[in-house]
Amino acid sequence: MLKRGNLTVRATALKGSQRALAAIRSGANIAAYESHSAIAELALGNGLIEQTCFNDRLQPTIRRLGTASQTNCANPSDKLHLTFNYGAATANNGNLMSQAINLPSFSQTQYYEYDEVNRLKVASEGAAIPGSKTCPVTSSWCREYGYEHFGNRWVAYSNNTLHTATPQSVADFQITTNRLTAVTYDATGNLTAQPNITPGGGSIVYDANYALKLFQKGCSIAVPIIGWISGGNRLR
Repeated sequence: MLKRGNLTVRATALKGSQRALAAIRSGANIAAYESHSAIAELALGNGLIEQTCFNDRLQPTIRRLGTASQTNCANPSDKLHLTFNYGAATANNGNLMSQAINLPSFSQTQYYEYDEVNRLKVASEGAAIPGSKTCPVTSSWCREYGYEHFGNRWVAYSNNTLHTATPQSVADFQITTNRLTAVTYDATGNLTAQPNITPGGGSIVYDANYALKLFQKGCSIAVPIIGWISGGNRLR
């Protein structure tokens, strides 16, 4: 048994495919584990239960948040209900192909496609991705991605506005240094200025241990970092 704050966790491992179930007792928050050690149920301090169901390949297929445990995670009135799809059984290589997101007042499905080396190529919301692996015209949100030889990703196309600091072509990366272009670095590789993040001559300053010390946006706004404490936590 592990206690952390108001959370008590108990683990039960059962043979075969039978799920490890634990009763939710008065005053106790209990997690149940699958036989392969994945969390099956977690009772939260607010009285809700987070439950996950798996397929025979041990991949999570449903994750839900509701008031009680449900057989096969079935409950249309959940506070949150996520359904994960990995495609046809003969083509399932572990890549998530779509997920259905359901809340009491919201419902949407996101779709994903990948390139030849299993990197995310297209992400679409509201419309399935065609065989051409490009954004469908009817999607409410969609992005197409590209990669350079270091594996850095940029957004090749978006039907929504992108932040100005978002890389949008291979030209946004330096081909020899694995760094962003139009960005300033110090001798050790720390980012010291980015026009879209520190405009107007702003800068980012580090201490002798290369920990962030000062963030200055423009000439008049500076955010000092007082110091760091054990564990790497930052003080301001």
